[in-house]
Order: sequence, then structure tokens, then C-alpha cells
Amino acid sequence: MPTNSIITFNLNQKIQPGLVALGKYENEIPNLTLVSNSNKIFIYDLQHCENKTKTEDNVRTLNFPNQITSIGTARFKDDDFDLLLICTVNRIFVYNVHQNQDVFTKELSDGGHVVQFGTVGTSELVLVGGNYSVQGFDKTGVEIFWIVTGDDVRSLALIDVDNDGENELVVGSDDYDIRIFKNEDLVHEITETQIVTFLVNVGNDLFAYTLANGTVGVYEKLNRLWRVKSKNRPTCLLKYDIDGDGCDELITGWQGGKVDGRHLKTGEVLFKDNFQNTVAGLCEGDCRRTGKNDLIVVSTTGEIKIFNPNAPKLMEVKKLEPSFEQEAIRELLARKQSLLLELKNYECNVKYVNSGEMMMDESTFGAIPAKTRLQTSIGIGLGMGKQIPHVDVVLSTNNDTIIRSIIVFAEGIFNGETHVEHPKLIDVSNKLSVSLYPPRDVPIDIHIKALVGYPESQQFHVFELTRQLPRFSMYSMMSNPPPPPPTDVTSSSFVTFTLNERIQRVMLWINRNFLLPNPLDINSTSDLNLHMTSLRDEKEFFALSMNQSGQVKIQTDNMTLAGDLIQSLGTYLNLTHLKSIANYPREEQNCVQLLEKLRDLESVKNKLNLDLGDKTNLIRNLLIRSEDARLLKDWKLMIRYYDELNELNNDLQTCYEIRSSNYSDIVNTIKELNGIIQKSSRLRFGKHKTDPVTLSRNAIATNNAKTLIKAIRVGEA
Repeated sequence: MPTNSIITFNLNQKIQPGLVALGKYENEIPNLTLVSNSNKIFIYDLQHCENKTKTEDNVRTLNFPNQITSIGTARFKDDDFDLLLICTVNRIFVYNVHQNQDVFTKELSDGGHVVQFGTVGTSELVLVGGNYSVQGFDKTGVEIFWIVTGDDVRSLALIDVDNDGENELVVGSDDYDIRIFKNEDLVHEITETQIVTFLVNVGNDLFAYTLANGTVGVYEKLNRLWRVKSKNRPTCLLKYDIDGDGCDELITGWQGGKVDGRHLKTGEVLFKDNFQNTVAGLCEGDCRRTGKNDLIVVSTTGEIKIFNPNAPKLMEVKKLEPSFEQEAIRELLARKQSLLLELKNYECNVKYVNSGEMMMDESTFGAIPAKTRLQTSIGIGLGMGKQIPHVDVVLSTNNDTIIRSIIVFAEGIFNGETHVEHPKLIDVSNKLSVSLYPPRDVPIDIHIKALVGYPESQQFHVFELTRQLPRFSMYSMMSNPPPPPPTDVTSSSFVTFTLNERIQRVMLWINRNFLLPNPLDINSTSDLNLHMTSLRDEKEFFALSMNQSGQVKIQTDNMTLAGDLIQSLGTYLNLTHLKSIANYPREEQNCVQLLEKLRDLESVKNKLNLDLGDKTNLIRNLLIRSEDARLLKDWKLMIRYYDELNELNNDLQTCYEIRSSNYSDIVNTIKELNGIIQKSSRLRFGKHKTDPVTLSRNAIATNNAKTLIKAIRVGEA
């Protein structure tokens, strides 16, 4: 069989997207591991993959009662075979397939969404992403790693981002952030526009990511190299050398059934294939024992294709399916039409320039003065009538030309990331504005294309420019600051800290991150006092003050906003350590109530477990007695025992429903506590940021409200 051929066969099982892994569980034979829609785990021996008529003989099945959320494989140091990792909504199982036994199983108090194996620092860990946290277990099942995140964790990857020889943990979560942790320290945050669904290490300091809105891209360290967006949603990612040139490509499986391979640095498509159904997973392994890894693609219907590239002529040998040929032809025809239209416009202009007679006014042909400039200004729009407050981007020209239309590209602001302003002809002028409503406090690059010409023009000049919205552009300076906050700490919310910096540097940070009517005067020698109100909610405001000794105070009821301000300021000033004192009475009271609720729920859980054990013993005894009665042909006694068994079975079902509700309440309570811990950690930097997280974790485990409140308030025990 040629080395560039494709092996295709079908397991005839419905497979859940994302629940596909490849492991060598015995004898170094690759085993494809899949999870079906009925929650069964299928382990398929790939050494006989070329024998398509015997697929059923090579499949082992594991019945699993729990809802599986993620699977993976792990090989600890000194192990000969891989272990199977099975993550459910409430437990992690590390399973030895070869010996058919659990290595360990642990209940996940924070829930489980995704599992990953790798080295963090010097420890080999099974990492589980859950609700607002990531837990790490060693080979014996002992939890030795725990961090909090900003929301539920959906993706994990281990990548040496800073090229220091040690992996950093990269975490993607529901709050659209990609966080990079060095051991337990948060060192970088990258904000995206949607939920981060997949993260993959693609070599050196590169990592790929996907978003829930159909975006795929690649980062080099903290810089995004490229991204593409599709109407379909990506379901899996893998790095693999598909064209055999010695360099890996990024392989993506899509909800629509497409599989493509892209150049890591440019995003250029180098490979395509298509399935009839959604792609469930991607793996690589030496299926045919040739010494080279093959690409394994699995669909949700159980169809499996195995690609074996022949360097370096895969794309020359492999014939594209008709659908891809048609797609390529359509793309080329569209490009041809665009080029013909552009050429026609140039010909018209040349004809006008070379003409000896001025048959028409030059404005008709789109000619504009050479010194025409497109000017922009960004400011706060307070809103009038039904229009709510917003950020106003105003474009204008410096002469009598008009702006016929503008196209604005911005991530996370518009549906489809694009907005068009095209006023009626009678309303056109040399000025045009667009209202923006940033939903989150992050810096946003806006790319603008404007059509500039004259009202009679049939052709327009395209002006392109890029501006960045400041991070806190949705806050306006208050014209009438509120009265000073109460001195009673039990009724006010604030955070204080000391900076070894001049006020002028903080003023520079304010000028860069806020839209102010006039920049702050950095030559001023007076203390800094800033009062800002939110354009999203006029009831939300904050006050920032700093005196000449470096004492800073941020007063706001929103702990998340206080954390955003401190993180932004600390990054600008390149702070490595920052200690703060936080006073948030509402959050502290909420922590006390949540701990009391958690204690009550744990008590109910223990009682339910005891009750379940008692009922299980009764059922075991009744089963034996009913069987004895049947053997003795004592039918009346046997029926009585069966009736009692039926009642106990109904009791068990009720008990299970109560336990399920109890578990959900416990998970939600811990999730709220983790959210408060995460918000409080963002009020500090460095060691003072990670220590409170550990202290808070221990306080929750021991249900110690005083320790938890002190960790939130001062960051110390």
C-alpha cells in the first residue's frame, strides 16, 4: 500500500465530540479511546486497522455510569504503559487498562470539565479544570496543586512560554480569558472575544487556541500571529506534520465535518479533507508499526480515516474531493471578478487623465485633493433620549470631501465583529460618527475603512486606519463628585496600598487607560483625586486617590473593578509584588454565609451516605432471604421480601435524587467561594497574590470563616 494512502473504516458507534484519545496501554500498541453518546468507553486496538473486516474483534468496552466530560492519557516516570484518565462532572478516575483496575479515584469538589497530564514545575500531575479552579494530583492521588481562575475552566495546556525550560500552565475559561501560570503564580492574562474551548501546545513558545464563536488562531508567547473565523465551530486541535516537510502544521476538526491543516506561523491552508459528519477528535500514532506517526481522524458516527503523508508531495498525490475543487474554483472566480473590477476602475481613471477634453467634473471620477486627510477623535457620548451612553468615534476630512461610508472592524463589540455606517445621500458630509458599546473592560483595536470622495463620485478613495480604545473607555469623569466615603469600615468598600512611585506615573497610566475630556496635568504637584462613573450602569462608580507619600486608595463596591484597576496599574508600572488591605464587608458576609451553608450541606451529605449504606445492607440481606424463601418454596414470604425490596428500591431512588441535588448545591457554593477568592487575589501582585489563595483553600477545607476573611482582607493568615 502506498505510504500516502488513506485507511478508512467505521466502528458504527456514535462518538461524543472532544472525547477521543490515543494511548499505549500495553505492549506499546496504540489504542484509540472513544466515548459514545451512551457514555460507554471504547478502546480500539489499531494494530489491525488495515484489516477492515475485523474491527469488532479489536474493540474493548468499558461501561461507565457517570457523565464523562473529558478523557486523556498519562505516563508517569518509570511507568511502562499509559494510564487512562477519565474526568466526570464530579470525579477523576486514573485507570490502568492493562491490569483492569483503578490507580486512584478522587471526588472533585470543584467539579470537572477538562483533564490534562504533564509536568508543572518539577511535579508530574494529573490536572483537572473545574469551576473557577484547577486541581493537580500526583500519582498516588494526593492533591498538591490548586489555583483559582476567573470562571469555569474549559481548556488546559502545558507550554514553555518563556523558554526557561519549565512548562507554564495555560488555562482557558468561560470569562474569555487565557491565563498563564508559572507554578501557582499568575504571570500573564490574554483577553479573547469568546469562551476559550481548546488550547494546544504546537511547539517552542507557540500555542494554538479555539473559541466558541468559530475562531482558530496561534499565539507566539503573548503575541497573536494570526486568527481565522468560521461559521462552523472547531471541535478539536492537533499539531501534526501533514505534508511531510519536517515542520508541524495545525490540524483542526470542524463541526461541519471539515478537516484542515494550516501553517503555524501564517495560517495558510495546506491540507483539506471532509467528513459527512462532525469531526469528533484528532490523534497521531504509529498505527501500522512503520516507525512513523499517522494522523487519525474520527467522526461522530464512528468513521475513522488514517492519513500517512509521503514527504514532501502529499498535496500533489492526494486528489482533492470534488467539493474542494469546486470551492477552489469559486474562490478563484471571486478573486478574478474583484481584480477585473479594480482594473476597470484604473482604466477609467487613466482614460480621464489622458483625455484632452474635460467632459466631466473630476469629482465624478473620484479624484480628490492630494492633501486630503482623514481625522479621528474618540470621546464619551453621554447619550440623549433613547440612546444610552457610549463611546463616540468621530471621523472627518480636512476639506470639502465627504465620507460616504465606513466599515468598522472590532473584536467583541459587534455581532460578526463588523459594523457598517452608510448614511443617505442627503445626509452625507465631511463628518461621520459611530457609537461603540464595549461590553468588557479590555483594550480593543478598532480597524476603520472609510470611503472618501464627493457626493457625485462614482468611485471613492479608501482610507484605512487603526485606533485602540483604552481599557476603561466606558468610564466618564464625574462633574459632581459624591461626598467623601464614610469612615466606618463596616459600611464602605475600598482597597488601599502603597506605591513606591511618583504620582506623575499614575497620572500617565490614567491618561492612557481612560477617555478624559482633558489629560491630567503631569506637572501638577497636588495630590491625585479621580472620580469616575460607569457608562454601563450610572449607579456604579469608583474614586481613586493618591497622596505624595504613595498611599493609594480605590473606593468601589465592585471588587472585580478594583481588581481590574490594580492589575492594569501594576502591569503598567511593572510591579512584581504588591501588598494591599481590602475592606469589602458584603463579600466577607457572603463568605460567612456560604461557609455556613457549605457546612450544613456537608452534614446532610454525610447523613445521606450513612442512610445509603444502611439501605444497601438491608437490600443485600433481603436479597439473600428472598432467595432462600424461593428455594424453600415459601411463596408468601418470598413475595413479602420482594415487596420490601421494592420499597427500599424506591427509597434509594429518592435518596439518589436528594444526593444529586445536595451535590449540585455543594458545587455551586464552592464555585461562589472560589469566585470571591479569585477576585480578592487580583487586588495584589506576586507572592501577596498567591499566598491568600492557598490560605483561603485551607480555610474552606476546615470551614474556618475567620481565616478566610483575614486572607481576603490582608492576604495573610
